[in-house]
Amino acid sequence: MSDLSSTERAPSEIAPSELEVLAASQGAGPLLQRDYWAPLHGTHFMPGGLMRLVGSEFPRFANPALAAFSFVKEPPLEIGHEMRIEIRGYGTCHVRVVEQSPLTLTLRTLEDHFEAGRITFGSWREDGQLLFKIRSRARTRSKPLLLGWAAGGWKAQEESWKQFIKNLAEACGATIPGEIHEETCEVKATLADLGELETPTFLPK
Repeated sequence: MSDLSSTERAPSEIAPSELEVLAASQGAGPLLQRDYWAPLHGTHFMPGGLMRLVGSEFPRFANPALAAFSFVKEPPLEIGHEMRIEIRGYGTCHVRVVEQSPLTLTLRTLEDHFEAGRITFGSWREDGQLLFKIRSRARTRSKPLLLGWAAGGWKAQEESWKQFIKNLAEACGATIPGEIHEETCEVKATLADLGELETPTFLPK
């Protein structure tokens, strides 16, 4: 076995627990906030139960053709737990749980990921409806990756998270009226984006 330190080894050779998080300040290009959300109709689930389902069965809701997730430790997800991701056209990377509440779950990208930033999954009730939302705030890890990702990776990522919401709705016996909402905008960095705080990217209402 090699005796190289973690800083001398390729990220794929490093155990996830040894990998450093990548704050948005360490990436390249604009800091983009991407939202995906939908009301889930016809289910008995409440927001807390829906988020427990996400934490227990997260890989089940991803689209393995685009990004196949797997648990590094036994579920459910807890702060400090990591997940491995096999991303089509990129390879293997990891994320780590850095924030969790009854209504939110936040992951940060690690140094082998193509993005630098964080993403929150959350649920709440509003006007009698169960809502589920995903918000990422991230930059591409490097300028070379920025060029490649802009050519098609962002679109694949959008489809991946929309499919996550569709699969989650199906798993809890819900239907989604209309289309899943999507919005992307450029934002200014906050202390959490800089890695100085561990807060969700949004707070459920």
